[in-house]
Amino acid sequence: MVRRLASLAFTLGALVALNACITGYAELVRRDQAGGILALKGDRQTAMQDAQAQMQAHCGGPYTVVSEENAVVGEQTQAQAGGSAHQYGNSQYQSGSSHSQTTAVTEYRITYACGAAAPPPAPVAVQAAPPPPPGPPPAAGGGVTVQGSAGVGVQAGP
Repeated sequence: MVRRLASLAFTLGALVALNACITGYAELVRRDQAGGILALKGDRQTAMQDAQAQMQAHCGGPYTVVSEENAVVGEQTQAQAGGSAHQYGNSQYQSGSSHSQTTAVTEYRITYACGAAAPPPAPVAVQAAPPPPPGPPPAAGGGVTVQGSAGVGVQAGP
């Protein structure tokens, strides 16, 4: 019975510790009077709730999320090495190879500004261009040739 209770207590403690690792939080990256940047760590939903509380507390009321992004914050290099050592008489030789891979380390960030979002700009009225001014009158004695229905050119004008 005591062993069973101890096992249950250990399991419960492990679950509490696991929950602490899974839950999320918002970490301050930068802040000034106008707004700031928060990095979300762990569970995104829980971290976002913490970020919302921090933004409202910092701004003293309304705030506007300006952008959300995965920001590169560093890099991580993993190296693999392989090889062997050989001994011939009194001499020892080593041979080997290595391989490394570097990847970017990112974190999800929220940039915010204190205050309510500005309303969208008013639409600009587009006016049609005025018609071009009339051209000069036709030259004297000139006219326009119009193609008649029988295919015969007809001179129009004075």
